Amino acid sequence: VSDHDIVQAAVKTGNEEMVKTLLGKGADANVAAEAALENRKDDMFESIAVGYGLTPQLRWYQKALANRSVETANKMLDMGFDPREAIRAASDANNKEAMMAALDKGGTPDVALRYAVQKSDASLASAAIGKGADVNKEYADVLSKKDMKLIPLFLENGADANQALKKAVE
Repeated sequence: VSDHDIVQAAVKTGNEEMVKTLLGKGADANVAAEAALENRKDDMFESIAVGYGLTPQLRWYQKALANRSVETANKMLDMGFDPREAIRAASDANNKEAMMAALDKGGTPDVALRYAVQKSDASLASAAIGKGADVNKEYADVLSKKDMKLIPLFLENGADANQALKKAVE
């Protein structure tokens, strides 16, 4: 039985004192943090990650989203997880709430806008545009979908009106 197995077992059973003891004796805090996420022990994850100054990793963020623990995913942003990676992972996970949080923390607006266009989501599109997304990058897709929720929003925010007129007469 390895040290990793013992740490993982202590986390799985929720034995916080054992986890603290093992970490105090040199067990890998990254293993403990990952085990906490695997076992949906969000408070334990946060305690380990913050207590040991861990930088959240992409797979941890993805696991939090897979567990539908947006609150934990958002805390990872506060712990220094890259919001540009987070916004891509949130898009892949089809998680608008996490995407909005990542956008607010500096995630790439164009990624959020692309997702918003795919989902015909005017509120997310508006937020992405407000953070500097380029409306002309996605405008052709909005026009081809004849998305009447998004076309006015895009036009109000500088999309090329001539492109809309050309598409209308096609």
